Amino acid sequence: MWDDLSLYYGLQDQDTDMGSAKILKCFRGDSDALVSSPDIGDIGLEYAREAKNQGLLAGYKTSYWDEIPSWAKDESGQYIVSFTGMLAFLYDSSFGENGLKSFADLAKGTYKVGIASVTSGSTGQFSVFAAALAFDGSSDNVEPGIRFFKQLASEGRLVENLKTDNLLSSGYEEQIKVLISWDFSALAYRDEASSRTPAKNFGACIPSDGSVTSGYATIISKTAKNPYAAMLSREYILSDEGKLNIAALYATPIRSVKLPSELEDKRIPRSQYTSNQTSLGAKFTLDLSTKI
Repeated sequence: MWDDLSLYYGLQDQDTDMGSAKILKCFRGDSDALVSSPDIGDIGLEYAREAKNQGLLAGYKTSYWDEIPSWAKDESGQYIVSFTGMLAFLYDSSFGENGLKSFADLAKGTYKVGIASVTSGSTGQFSVFAAALAFDGSSDNVEPGIRFFKQLASEGRLVENLKTDNLLSSGYEEQIKVLISWDFSALAYRDEASSRTPAKNFGACIPSDGSVTSGYATIISKTAKNPYAAMLSREYILSDEGKLNIAALYATPIRSVKLPSELEDKRIPRSQYTSNQTSLGAKFTLDLSTKI
């Protein structure tokens, strides 16, 4: 995406990977923020709503405004979801093709399971929600999900604060069998692993008994030093070309864009996705954004 923005418009970025809570700190200008005075950011939807509540954002609707679902945008354009992800399992090849399907399967195992930070980002928080759904919880009752992960921890099976971008460097790739992550992260890591020699093979699936969709939104700072560059960036991100860039790394574009068959064939089968997973995610996002 940024290569295109640099090539077409001469825009340069400082791309710093961090959780949504840290991005919110940067937009507030907290003294311990990793980046000072950002123009634009990419943040979990519930954190984007909190950034709006704190008066940190500028509005820009883009020319694709009418194609964005109502749950995925602020009415004044202060945040707009650019892509969504579904909670998935990244698992190693020892499971075989049909060996892991659900949170219930996870509960029966003896292997280590990884989860992202629950206190500082959307991935871990939605992992708890997905597990809660698997064990009869709801968007306002995540206690079954908390109990599930407490049980894994008591059995010595839980590895915390782990994401695909540090799975290999942390040394945990050889120790854990399953990482709970977004589908796009899981599939990207699957490809990365298969490209290494010797490769450790991975697969990915949507847990059949509990999963949820959430969105990541672009936010533009009210005090941006380069506000028009930020608006142009959002415009491109939501364009057809931008959506294909997003889909190439397995995220689901918020606008409907037909994917090339070679890309579609590498994704988790569409049959594992349901509209219910999206509506539950939207409801949980609303509930969660009131508690940050």
